[in-house]
Amino acid sequence: TDDNVDAIQRVLSDQTAVADVKSYADLKLLIDNAVTAHTDILSAASSDDLTGIDAADYAAMGIDGVDTNNLASINDALINTANALSTAATVQEVVDSYNHILDLRDAGTGITLDAADFMDLGVTLKAVGAEQDKQVAYLQEVVERTSGPSVASVDDIQLLADVTSDLIDLIQGNSPDSDGVEGLTIEQWGLLGIATNSDELGALNARLGLTADDLSEV
Repeated sequence: TDDNVDAIQRVLSDQTAVADVKSYADLKLLIDNAVTAHTDILSAASSDDLTGIDAADYAAMGIDGVDTNNLASINDALINTANALSTAATVQEVVDSYNHILDLRDAGTGITLDAADFMDLGVTLKAVGAEQDKQVAYLQEVVERTSGPSVASVDDIQLLADVTSDLIDLIQGNSPDSDGVEGLTIEQWGLLGIATNSDELGALNARLGLTADDLSEV
């Protein structure tokens, strides 16, 4: 079909020698497996249950970059993404975005994240504009801390998006939009890598509230 032909082409392109398709039976098996994997993965994503999907299914569909280490994260992303999933290319986009985040966490450098890397996973960010740009810059710093908070699930990443959103609200003197609590909590400061306590919390929040609303000081 128009939707699964992309998976078939990807799988055939992944073969490294004529010997991989030395017979019609070999060729048909690759194509049948690609069609089946395409159906299984997209059906599972639409039903929000990918427990039966493994790395071999992604490979059979021609999707690169999925293994046992990131399988749970990728499956979670396909459940949460707001992207329309119809072809292998649309799945690959979500996989690539999550891998950018996971690879940056592992390496701590060498990858620059953008808003699409988060939104492809279904993570909610600030509206497009200067605030979103600053939020992504904050998230870049949080993710690249190799000992930083978990990025293993979309919920984990949404927590980081929420705290950076609330940080921007605090600086600008606006009501926080994620939890309704004025200022950041001790737990939220912890997600940013900053240890504080109940004695310091009020002063720290108040000081940030006095910085420039255009975010230039933070």
